[in-house]
Amino acid sequence: MKATFEIEALYLHDFLHKDNTYTEQLKGKIAGLQKDEAIKVLVNDPRISNAEIVIRPFFVDTLSQIQKNIIFEIK
Repeated sequence: MKATFEIEALYLHDFLHKDNTYTEQLKGKIAGLQKDEAIKVLVNDPRISNAEIVIRPFFVDTLSQIQKNIIFEIK
């Protein structure tokens, strides 16, 4: 006799919780990177399904090396 079953798991991560250090870790990974490289780093993270980066002024193509200047907006 053989029994098979399928399990579907859902993991939710609260990026905005005050005790969360995960966003600070992400900022450290992408600080100073080119915009395209930073998007690749973020999208390759299993907790992130999509990423869009807006850099101001528009003619700059590199993220700030100062983590406090990187702001995440969770949608």
